[in-house]
Amino acid sequence: MRVRRLSYLIALAQLAALSLAIPITPNTDTTEISSLLPRSEFCSNAPLTPAGTIFSRRALTSSPLHDSLALRSHDSIIWCSRGSQTYVVIQVGWQVVNDHYLTLIDQAYNLAVSQIQAQGDGLLYPLPYGPIGTVFNLDSAQELTMTVMNANNHQTTWGVLGAACWALKDFVASRGPFQTIVFSIYDGVNQVATGRIGRATLATQMRLATRDRSRVGTEPDAHNKAPAAVRSPHFREIVPDTNKRPNLRHPPAPPDPALADYALKIMRASHLSLLAALARLATIALSIPLDTLPSLVPRTRPYCSNAPHTVAGTTLAGRNPPPRTARTPAAGVNNFIYCAQGTQTYVMIKTGWAASNSDVVVELLNQAFEVAISRIARYGDSVVANSLVYGMIGSIVYLTTGGMALRIANTNNHQTTWGVLGAATHALANFVKEHGGFDMADFVIFDGENQVAMGWLGPN
Repeated sequence: MRVRRLSYLIALAQLAALSLAIPITPNTDTTEISSLLPRSEFCSNAPLTPAGTIFSRRALTSSPLHDSLALRSHDSIIWCSRGSQTYVVIQVGWQVVNDHYLTLIDQAYNLAVSQIQAQGDGLLYPLPYGPIGTVFNLDSAQELTMTVMNANNHQTTWGVLGAACWALKDFVASRGPFQTIVFSIYDGVNQVATGRIGRATLATQMRLATRDRSRVGTEPDAHNKAPAAVRSPHFREIVPDTNKRPNLRHPPAPPDPALADYALKIMRASHLSLLAALARLATIALSIPLDTLPSLVPRTRPYCSNAPHTVAGTTLAGRNPPPRTARTPAAGVNNFIYCAQGTQTYVMIKTGWAASNSDVVVELLNQAFEVAISRIARYGDSVVANSLVYGMIGSIVYLTTGGMALRIANTNNHQTTWGVLGAATHALANFVKEHGGFDMADFVIFDGENQVAMGWLGPN
């Protein structure tokens, strides 16, 4: 009888382990159930290190990269900076034979390190020339230029720039120089900048010629002169505290036999209550399918209405299922969350009564989308800097057509970028195409977890 009771306890305890293993606390993060969520990308130069985590020297591998990670023309590759959480996503052109790229990147790195040594780490401020949002521009005598621009509503620091330059230098040294290099800089999980290394544009060459003519007989520009005293980087790595390791030579003493006998007596006396408690816990584990275990974790962010399995603020991939019919808007005021595919941008929409003006609304939203895309194609992504002198305070967009108007303004102490604006207007256009036009709609634009803008769509 005792053996049977113990077997019941063991069986129920194994079932209850599923529910006990998931802490249900207000601070629980969905990443704790990592096997059920999308995996992180890994560093190409350290395949066992997730991009955005500390890349230690121990993570380096002496074996060559896997064939699937071998560099091909026009492919993107992730390269992490040792000793930091900074990594760069690189897209390269065709290979060329020269060492000018290494020289230019080394100058940029030395400049960042000398700035930190002289004045400490800090933000890079926008330059008065180059594309909007440019914070770093370095030219070489071989008509090469390196440009870095803030992105994703973030600002780049000298420390992150230095770590990114070290990653770029390590990448070029191991894979050879290229005709052009386009890269994105990440600091942990946040993209903070975009950049380019390549042949100087005609405007840059004219600016260099003007600068050189005005500096005849003067000292070289300190901004473009790499300090000779700065050498290899010394990023500090995180070393585990050996004092916290368990002492394996002196294992803990075995439990007191008298105490163990007392505990066994208590278990015998209350075996029925233990069985009932474990049965209640096991019921939770048995009644919840494994694919719905994330529902036990508090939802800090809502899900996309057009992709019910995608958390708003995460990247919406093209393989997500179509929207459920139960989420289709009904008459009256409704709230919806529509996500922009391929980005972390989404809009929270509150619509009014349905109207038969969807073509006009879609045309208006497409105009805003085309403005954003053409701006990015010409100058690169950057903050929509110029606020309008009319409309709402902080207005950055005001378009009208067919008696309808679109207004968008910055909010929540954030600034909207052209990329976020394009993704948001594209998501709004898809929403209207699927569910028809409306006489009015208020919406809020989110970039990941951050609310960056609010807008209004309605009669002019």
